[in-house]
Amino acid sequence: MANTYCLQDRTQIELAKKYGTPVYLLDEDRIREKCRIYKAAFQKHFGEKAVPLYASKANCFKRMYEIMREEEMGIDVVSSGEIYTALQAGFDLSKPYFHSNNKTDKDIKLRHGTRHRLLLSQIM
Repeated sequence: MANTYCLQDRTQIELAKKYGTPVYLLDEDRIREKCRIYKAAFQKHFGEKAVPLYASKANCFKRMYEIMREEEMGIDVVSSGEIYTALQAGFDLSKPYFHSNNKTDKDIKLRHGTRHRLLLSQIM
């Protein structure tokens, strides 16, 4: 069909009928492929322990965290909600980087007791 978007050989019309609208679709195979490309490049140029970070604010979905965990990626989290969702996906909290400014006491307490890294980007 002309001017019809397809995802893994299914048209937007088929997907809308199956899932309703609006619908947010991601190509898991392509996401995994990109993770592997980034990991290989990081390890080649920065050493075997180098790990690229997925910016959680891009898509804070449980399934995305599961994919990042399975692909052995790191994650960058900026909110309590992102940490909570990563936990629900079984993500190892020794890998996330937790940062941004304006952290509340509640945010700090949520990360307390975990092994993930707290980055301070602004101290005033």
